[in-house]
Order: sequence, then structure tokens, then C-alpha cells
Amino acid sequence: MRSSTWATRRESLRAMIPGRSDGKVSVESAKVEGMKAFKVIHAAHPVIMNQPGVIKDVVQFLKFGSFDANPSI
Repeated sequence: MRSSTWATRRESLRAMIPGRSDGKVSVESAKVEGMKAFKVIHAAHPVIMNQPGVIKDVVQFLKFGSFDANPSI
């Protein structure tokens, strides 16, 4: 029962945020002027930082300034 309650709440929160979102932050509001790259991750806001793919992407970006697997340096 708890998970269905959370699912209902999550969908209610998403309905209040314009456009695509993770339930707390809209995709558009995460963009800033002058940013070098942008990637949409399909994960809930509270757990996004624990996703193995997100960790890999962050390390890749910090090392090379790109999400590409083989950035031209």
C-alpha cells in the first residue's frame, strides 16, 4: 500500500510542475545560460545521485567536460 500512495503523490507533484520533471524540478529549470552540456536522466529526484549511470556520467563530465564516451581533447 505504501508504494501506491507514494506513486499517487509523485504523479500529483509532477502534475503541478510544467513540462517534464523528476517530481521536484522541471527539466527546463535545470538549464542555465552558458552551460557546456545537458543530459536528461530518467530517475526520481531523491535517488538520482545513487544511479550507477549518473555516477559514471558525473565522473566522465568532471574528467573530460563532456558526456561523450570519446571526447576530442
